[in-house]
Amino acid sequence: MQNARNVDGVRVIAAEVDVSSNDELRALGDRIRAGMGSAAAVLIAKLGERVALFALVSDDLISKGVRADAIVKEIAALTGGTGGGRPHMAQGGVGDASRIGEAIEKAPEIVRTMLSK
Repeated sequence: MQNARNVDGVRVIAAEVDVSSNDELRALGDRIRAGMGSAAAVLIAKLGERVALFALVSDDLISKGVRADAIVKEIAALTGGTGGGRPHMAQGGVGDASRIGEAIEKAPEIVRTMLSK
């Protein structure tokens, strides 16, 4: 959370994390969501041959048009993967693992676009 970016007054956390399972990734997401306050987060984890994507958004940002399901769909599409979920929490898969860095860099821009709509 210390590396969060400020995007038009909103904290955006985007990082590759080291976990061993989808359950562990969701549990990490739950802990981050509980302590992040007003923010959006995108977590990417290599799980063996797969690369998992997880996004979460605080409730106040949902009312401003920032949605975890939309973030996941856009990042997954960027990497050739798929995903979906709910406005506050969503998950998916990264298709091309070589694009993880690009996906992490794109997250703040995706949030900025959502805030401007």
